[in-house]
Amino acid sequence: MNGVVNQGEPTGSLLFANIEATPATPTIEDLEARVADNPDDPATHQALGEALIEAGERERGIEELDHATAGFENLGNLSHAQDLVNEILRLDPNSVRHRQKQVEFAFKSGDKVRLIDAYLELADTLLRQDLPAKARAVYQRVAEHDATNERAKAALSMLAPVAAPSFEEKPKAPRLQQIGRSIPEGSTFAEHSDDQPFMASMGVYVFTRRVLLELLDQEPGHDFGRSLIPNALGKYRVKSHLYRGYWADVGTIESFYEANVMLGRPAAPFRFWDPKYPIYTHLRQLPGSRLTDCVVRNSVVRLSTSSSRCSW
Repeated sequence: MNGVVNQGEPTGSLLFANIEATPATPTIEDLEARVADNPDDPATHQALGEALIEAGERERGIEELDHATAGFENLGNLSHAQDLVNEILRLDPNSVRHRQKQVEFAFKSGDKVRLIDAYLELADTLLRQDLPAKARAVYQRVAEHDATNERAKAALSMLAPVAAPSFEEKPKAPRLQQIGRSIPEGSTFAEHSDDQPFMASMGVYVFTRRVLLELLDQEPGHDFGRSLIPNALGKYRVKSHLYRGYWADVGTIESFYEANVMLGRPAAPFRFWDPKYPIYTHLRQLPGSRLTDCVVRNSVVRLSTSSSRCSW
């Protein structure tokens, strides 16, 4: 910056010359014109994509970032292309196509650890998109690369198809003694042991629409556990799905209370805010709590909660 004091002006007056003005941020229209003039420039596609996303045009923005990714990849700049894919996945974490691109870049890098992580993220995404067969194939690929990978082993165990030869709704203790076990003795199936001989139903059932309507028409009782499921055995293809994640029976007031208290503990087995497994629910517009003269520790506090003379 070149500064010159003008002696003819009142004291303290300065005149500055040769000052470069800060360039104005290009508009979306400017960037679109640049892309039209040079469609092979990935940097311009990236700038346009980011501008569109900032303006709320998410789909168009991702499309431009895709063009930029391909451009940088063609130029051999895989690192920058990978960064763009990561940027897209932050916007759309359930994009199978971009998870596959992550796998491709990891393979090209020759980094085995990164490749396994990319495979796991792809498999998790396929599972969230209700594509269990494809997810299982990817988890199997992870197991081939790393036979000790606990995440892949647990997923493969969870996704293993299991026949359901019989089903009884909440059998009492004498009946359990008669049954003995639902898992073969000595089996390590799904990491069960002999002191845990039963597989219990979580009460979550999935039907094809046609089969459900047929069962409702044919069976006199409409209770799933007591009539529909047992009567479907032998008539339809019934399979059980092994769930290995967090689950709690909240059938009593005490167990419901304990499950809620557990959510606030530092090492809680389940978290509502895990970015990899988002929980979507319907917001209930209820008033928040009012806390007065208390110490709050290991708690989940909802919006609109007011506090007075509290220690956090």
